[in-house]
Amino acid sequence: MSRTLALLAIVVCLAGCASTPPLTDHDPKADFSRLASYGWLQADPVAATQSADDQVSPLNRQRIADAIEQQLAAGGFRKAAEGTTPDFLVSFAVGVRQRTEVSTAPETRVWFGYWGWPYHMGADVDVRQYDEPRLAVDVYDGTSRKPIWHGESRAPLYLGRPEQARAAIPAVVKSIVVQFPPKVGAASVTPAR
Repeated sequence: MSRTLALLAIVVCLAGCASTPPLTDHDPKADFSRLASYGWLQADPVAATQSADDQVSPLNRQRIADAIEQQLAAGGFRKAAEGTTPDFLVSFAVGVRQRTEVSTAPETRVWFGYWGWPYHMGADVDVRQYDEPRLAVDVYDGTSRKPIWHGESRAPLYLGRPEQARAAIPAVVKSIVVQFPPKVGAASVTPAR
């Protein structure tokens, strides 16, 4: 019975983590009502965001860039014409943060020795390390290049599994970008560190 309850608790916790909404933050002084056209912060967002220790393939980077452009178009924004200054610039970053989870539970096994005294009592300690994926989308003012909006998700991207990545990337990007621009009067939410 206690094993079933423990398993149920784990399933509920994992389901809660999977449905964690994206975090957003914005500059409350920015005028989002004037934004209509966008461009990329880097000339080539796929190549420019790679580093020597990057484990995200160029194909997945292209999928992310395409999904961002698709969601911006669905939101009514258009890509700025070549040679013009866009109203805002977009960039993205993909990373993995290693997390450690420690949990304890009282040990239910108790043995009694020869004289009736407890032989063993204690607690089970479980230490689990896992990778937490992160996708961040940032928006900058097109003229000043100052950051005006940030959106971040910890939803799984399945970057090492192409079939799942093709389905997950557009959904995760959509969950972030549909929150741009922020609603007028919306309170800023501090992103996770």
